[in-house]
Amino acid sequence: MLEEIRTSQMERIQIRGPWIKSYDHAVPPVIKELVEKWYARASSWRATWNEQSSYQVIGPSGQYVVNMRDFTCSCRLWQLTGILCTHAIATINKNDDDVTRFVSRYYLKSTMIMLYENVLYPINGVDNWPKSTSDGALELAPPQTVTAC
Repeated sequence: MLEEIRTSQMERIQIRGPWIKSYDHAVPPVIKELVEKWYARASSWRATWNEQSSYQVIGPSGQYVVNMRDFTCSCRLWQLTGILCTHAIATINKNDDDVTRFVSRYYLKSTMIMLYENVLYPINGVDNWPKSTSDGALELAPPQTVTAC
């Protein structure tokens, strides 16, 4: 199973590495689609600023607090996924800012380029592994434990 996972990751790096370098948006397509969907819904929400870093956002399904300094929303979607919720997007729209600036850095193109620059080296099959010279099973010593004082 582990060999299958390693091989599939080698193939993924081979395919996605060049693709992400040529992609022309700040976030991958899946995240871009989600943000665009919630961006369309954000027009029905109204954000009111508290003159510091928080906003009260009121809309069709309730009222939420968005904190732009801490990158949080009381709906918790932004904190859980790193992807903006409709309430945060409504707040960003009020400020005429770029929505992709507030998506988690883990979803950015630059992070994905670093991810796919890694190399997995091929290995021989089990038939070509060096043979053990010991005639019995290898005995391992138990791990050392730390005693509390």
